[in-house]
Amino acid sequence: MEKKFPSVYNLVDEDATARKYFNALPPQIRAGIEGKAKSISSYDDLKNIAEMLMKKS
Repeated sequence: MEKKFPSVYNLVDEDATARKYFNALPPQIRAGIEGKAKSISSYDDLKNIAEMLMKKS
């Protein structure tokens, strides 16, 4: 089972894969993710939210 984190900030601090993925995203997508920080607690959450935001942009 995937480890859960309190927010996206903890996730990218502690998970190198999530950090690399987050840092590779366009600035406007990162900003959208930061607006949902508390609802992102895993790498899968991060990827799903990023993909949703990219479809909207």
